[in-house]
Amino acid sequence: VEVMEICPSHGVKANPGMKLKKVVEESGLEVKVFASGNERPPGLSEPRVSPSLLQDSLEMHPVYPNSLKRRMSLMIAGSAGGGVQSAAESFAKAAILSGLDVTLRGAYTVTVGVGFSAAQINMYPEPILYTGSATPDVVIVTSSDGANYARPFAARMTEGLLVLDENLDSLPTGAEVIRVPMSAKVGTRDASIHGLLWLLNRERMFPTEAMMDVLTAAGKSRRGKLEKLLQF
Repeated sequence: VEVMEICPSHGVKANPGMKLKKVVEESGLEVKVFASGNERPPGLSEPRVSPSLLQDSLEMHPVYPNSLKRRMSLMIAGSAGGGVQSAAESFAKAAILSGLDVTLRGAYTVTVGVGFSAAQINMYPEPILYTGSATPDVVIVTSSDGANYARPFAARMTEGLLVLDENLDSLPTGAEVIRVPMSAKVGTRDASIHGLLWLLNRERMFPTEAMMDVLTAAGKSRRGKLEKLLQF
């Protein structure tokens, strides 16, 4: 049996339009479906008690206050490899340090470094039992890839805030639209963090110091990077 697969990190990016079936046929092989016809029915495993995989050291305890009085849903959308997921994680950690209950969900393409990357963050002082929102309160878009992904979400917004990088085309929306020079000011890699810090500075859901603590622990304070991220 010959098993063939395309490298998800580089194969598609280096060979646009390449199809796995075509690669197999060009190799002189035939694509076949193998089935025994006697597949066993699904079964249920017996429940078992296992030690928690979560370490006590991963617990985060509130050290800052927050001013959030209602549920807030936030989306950050950009390009794969642009630091969207790490920025969203840092923001979520800062919110937890400020006593908020937080859920975080990422969305991105299977191919590394290609296409969009987005994350949704939900925050509230009380427990949250969901991970996403069809209509976010705030959408931050840092690239054209992110704009394509965020378009249907922005279109459903009848209020709230849509923050676009200054070089992006407009998106149909009923939300307030503000343009911020994120990529031009800090570069594409840090545009997402800069956009989230800009929002935090505007809305004051929790202290900026909470975000600073998280970014400092992640090494963003090197060579004055932290100070640059705070220049709005």
